[in-house]
Amino acid sequence: MKSHNPTEAILHYTTGIKLDKKEHRLYSNRCFAFLQIQQFYLALQDAETVIKLNPDWPKGYYRKGEVQFCTENYEEAIRSYETGLALDNANEGIQQAINKSKQKLEEYIKAKRRLPWMGLAFGVLVGITLILADHFVAENPMLESMVLRCLVVSVFASLGLLATWLYSYMLQLQRSSLLDPPADLGFGSTEPKCNGTTEKTKNSKKSPSAERRRSQRKCTKT
Repeated sequence: MKSHNPTEAILHYTTGIKLDKKEHRLYSNRCFAFLQIQQFYLALQDAETVIKLNPDWPKGYYRKGEVQFCTENYEEAIRSYETGLALDNANEGIQQAINKSKQKLEEYIKAKRRLPWMGLAFGVLVGITLILADHFVAENPMLESMVLRCLVVSVFASLGLLATWLYSYMLQLQRSSLLDPPADLGFGSTEPKCNGTTEKTKNSKKSPSAERRRSQRKCTKT
C-alpha cells in the first residue's frame, strides 16, 4: 500500500480480486487496508479467505490475529498467531504479536477483576458520605439507627456493583459490535442478481392491450 491511501488501495485490490479470485495475497493486502479504516468485519472476512485459499501460509493467520487483536479479542488473537507461528517458527513478527497479545490479555483480566471491587468501594463511600451528611448537616437526622445505616451502606454498595456489571456489559457489547457487518461499501460482488427472476417479471407484466391485439391476430388467422 505505497499510496498511503487505504480506501484507494482497497479499490485497486478489489479490482485485482475480480480478475483473479484465487490470489490469496490480494485478499491479505486488502485485509490490511480494511484494518487501516477500521472495517474489522470486512478485514476478518478477507483474512479467513486467505486461510481458506492457502492454509499453509502463516501470514493469513497473522492477518486474522491482527483483526482479533484490534477488536480486543486477545485469546482468539493468540490462537491465530500461534497457528501461524507453528508454520514458521522463525517469524519474529508473529512471536512479538503473541507477546503483545498476552500482555494485553493479562491487563484486561486484571482490570476486569478490579472493576467489581472499585464499584463496591465507591458504593460504600457514597453510603458513608450520606450517613455523615445526615448526622452532621441535617437538622433532623434520619439515619441514627445503626441498622438503618448498615442498610444504606449495603444498598449503595449493591448499586455500585450493579453499575460495574452494566459497565462491563456495555463494554462487551461494544467489543462485539466491532465485528458486525457494515453497510454495503461496494467492495463485494457487483454482479447483478436474480436476472432470471427479473426477466420473468418483465415478461409477465405485459399490458392488457398487447394481449388483446394478440387475440385479434389469432382470430383473423382463423
